[in-house]
Amino acid sequence: MNTQPGLCPDAMFATMTGRSPPCFPLPAATLKIMADSTKLSLNARDPEGSRTARRLRRTGEVPGVIYGEGGDPSHFSVDARILRNTLAHSGAILDVSIGGDSAVPVLVKDLQRHPVRGEIVHVDFLRVNMREISTRP
Repeated sequence: MNTQPGLCPDAMFATMTGRSPPCFPLPAATLKIMADSTKLSLNARDPEGSRTARRLRRTGEVPGVIYGEGGDPSHFSVDARILRNTLAHSGAILDVSIGGDSAVPVLVKDLQRHPVRGEIVHVDFLRVNMREISTRP
């Protein structure tokens, strides 16, 4: 058995091939973030056009809109890092709240990325009725 500190016990094959990835336990704060990753808090914003959206992106925010399921479209902004981490560690349905309102289940309908940098430029969420079966793609 592998007795080197900092290595996973099942990393014996990786050590034999010359690749020994360190295996460190996750801090408790990281586990809490991963457990709450399906909940996303958004900031309400006014739909003012491309100039305002560009300013938001410069400050590290991503503009977006929530629509569908009989409600009016809601425009929001969210921190780019929080959005990226939430989408990476969540399932298909997210619970979002705009400005501290009650949580609404949504699906990611569209995600626009910068063609070179790959950063998220805009996100569209679709409201979901959890009491109905949806057959839409």
